[in-house]
Amino acid sequence: MPVCTVYNTYGNVLKSFDTSDFGRTLTIGRGEECDICLQGVVDATVSHEQLLMRKSGNTWTLEQTGRAAIYKDGLRQEENTPIDIKDGDIFRFSSYFLCIGAKTGPSKYELTWTFETDNRQKRGVLWPGVNIIGASKDNEVTIRTEELSRHHGKITVKGSQVLYEKDHDSCRVSINGRAIGGKQVEITPADEIILGTDCPIRLSENTRKAMTKIQGAVAGGGNREIAKSKGNPVALIIILLMAVLLFLLLIIVIFKMLL
Repeated sequence: MPVCTVYNTYGNVLKSFDTSDFGRTLTIGRGEECDICLQGVVDATVSHEQLLMRKSGNTWTLEQTGRAAIYKDGLRQEENTPIDIKDGDIFRFSSYFLCIGAKTGPSKYELTWTFETDNRQKRGVLWPGVNIIGASKDNEVTIRTEELSRHHGKITVKGSQVLYEKDHDSCRVSINGRAIGGKQVEITPADEIILGTDCPIRLSENTRKAMTKIQGAVAGGGNREIAKSKGNPVALIIILLMAVLLFLLLIIVIFKMLL
């Protein structure tokens, strides 16, 4: 379980790190003193020190140390209580996601809509396991509109299968013109899904390209991510070539000024 990745709600990589580069504890948050500093890539809903990862033997645990609660499969985890973590786990804190393991990340599905909300991209990626959808900002997929309940429904992704379930009886949902009951219903990209009375959403397979990892400074011990890249010969060659080109350009500019 050495590799972990932090994503935003759109499935874009914000930070990726290797736990083997650290000692027995690892802090994550907006503070510059954190081992994994998220300053500049997350908003103020994330505390300066938000998460604590701790190694005991061969096992890692995760603990909430900031104000944003930790969720797993749509369920809130106990505050200040270590959670055993394993490869494949996905944890949400605020509107950000910590994925455990090099191959762990968002599913191939996302929800899209065309009506106006405070989500300018009008989409939200779905994650393997349980996704809560509704008007609350504390959901896996947030759609801010008066038409929806805070927790309007639950979408479960199991491989290529996607299941929708109402959160409670008062949540109106129709699929292909038929209102659904309280049981799980499989949905596909071909289905017309209406939440409330007039909030159409669409399940689609996302087409986003692999995002370049945004690497920020990691305070307290130096920038480990940058230090790792220094051992990459290809990266070193590219850096050296860029430095040579900049030097030659400077020489040309100086030469022209002297003429």
